[in-house]
Amino acid sequence: NSGGMILGISYERNFNAMWNLDITLIDFCEVLGDKVRFEIIEKLRDNGGGMSIADIARVTGISISNAIYHVEKLKKVKLVRFNMRGKTAYYYVNSESIRLARMELLKLEE
Repeated sequence: NSGGMILGISYERNFNAMWNLDITLIDFCEVLGDKVRFEIIEKLRDNGGGMSIADIARVTGISISNAIYHVEKLKKVKLVRFNMRGKTAYYYVNSESIRLARMELLKLEE
């Protein structure tokens, strides 16, 4: 499959226009395709009020260092956003990024 195309859509095209980042559709899907990261997104979505790394580790049953690793991957493709409360970062699902990625994925149906 030369040229990086699936059904006429470049899967190597970056999301630069959406996020001002050099993220390809493949990068995005690889990050979200991990079971632990998908669970983190679900937990953040269900919580709604933001979760610290310690909260994420607790509800997913992973270590704090593992939670940091996975959250960093999610941050890289803008799937999560955060705000600081004192010295603690609280993470949230970035709904806008998910909406924009969904639009890109739906183009595969066209």
